[in-house]
Amino acid sequence: MDIKAAREHYRTVLTTLSAERSKRDRYLGEPRRSAALKEVDTAITSLAELGKVLQAASQAGILEQVVEQAPLFELPNPPFYP
Repeated sequence: MDIKAAREHYRTVLTTLSAERSKRDRYLGEPRRSAALKEVDTAITSLAELGKVLQAASQAGILEQVVEQAPLFELPNPPFYP
């Protein structure tokens, strides 16, 4: 995965969490509302921390060095059993 793909995934999750927070804020009543908002806020904070890790990995060049692994079980000529 390169940094561009990582940013797209990050944006997707952040957008989804933000929309979920908005819905919970709008439609839930107390006491469930406070707990639900705290849960989403915790998830958004965790995502921000994950974003920092991804940024550091990108700056270190780790994300660009992904090498495709050769398939382990593909045989050039599969056996034929009648």
